[in-house]
Amino acid sequence: MNPYDILGVARDADAATIKAAYRRESSKAHPDREGGSAERMAEINQANDILSDPDKRAHYDSTGQMNKPDLEGQAMQVAVAAFMQFIELADPVAAAVEHIQAEMKKADKHANEVGFKIARLEAKVDKIKVKDGKPNVLANAINNEIESLHKQCATVDAFLDRGELALKFLRDYEMDDVRVEFTGSKADRFFFNYGGY
Repeated sequence: MNPYDILGVARDADAATIKAAYRRESSKAHPDREGGSAERMAEINQANDILSDPDKRAHYDSTGQMNKPDLEGQAMQVAVAAFMQFIELADPVAAAVEHIQAEMKKADKHANEVGFKIARLEAKVDKIKVKDGKPNVLANAINNEIESLHKQCATVDAFLDRGELALKFLRDYEMDDVRVEFTGSKADRFFFNYGGY
């Protein structure tokens, strides 16, 4: 099911175009109208839900999947991606765990730096005064920056939550010692190691 096709809009459609298409299609498909159906209405509602939400739309555009996985599903994707990144190593499970821990450490450090920056900005915002009762444009700029930094912190917190669950997922696995014996000719070993001649 493609939400763009359901609403009859192009991939680069803006919010107003999507809204108009939703209204048009839902009007035609409403179950109380002749020729309408609950199933078609549900498809239209789901398509609108995805295309009118920037995060869901970006997820669909990048993956082709209608539903974003829940936190556990996202964590499992992180764990599997890290595992596959190190699949050629002797112990890809341990390497994936180390990699995720290192990324989490960097993210935590970044969150602390952002937290200090927020505190510094919050201390300054009340000290900026404007003469003659004009709007305090500079204080507004600082408040906008503080809001942006809070969003960064929320993103990092979500990353850390996924990382913790990914580590928990990987701790349920271990790698047996794998040894490969070569018994063929040099040409056979070359083919095995490098996938061809």
